[in-house]
Amino acid sequence: MEVLYKDDGLIISQKKFVLDMLKSYKVASMSSCTSPLDPAVKLHAKEGTPLTEPLFYRQLIGKLNFLTNTRMDITYSAQYLSQFMQDPREPHLQAAFHILREQPTQLEIQEARDYIFIFSRSRV
Repeated sequence: MEVLYKDDGLIISQKKFVLDMLKSYKVASMSSCTSPLDPAVKLHAKEGTPLTEPLFYRQLIGKLNFLTNTRMDITYSAQYLSQFMQDPREPHLQAAFHILREQPTQLEIQEARDYIFIFSRSRV
């Protein structure tokens, strides 16, 4: 998380975190989507093939939860997928990647302010 102190307030950004996450999970080459979770998919605890590397899923969900500091629109989706961390399965991982695909592209992140909070000092 990047914090910039200014005379009139504070700016908090997660642009670098998002760019690094998209690169590390190789999502840049995937097609984007418009909603954090696919509304047609219903996830269940014991449905699908168990993941051979559950740590991969847990780390991804942890990063998505950290991202909710500036992206409140994915909060429900990240928390929903957190309930499957004990025994993650293939459909859960696919849903997590769906959340990643919803994130803006690198160009959009550089131009947009989606990952920035600005706190201004109020004069009372």
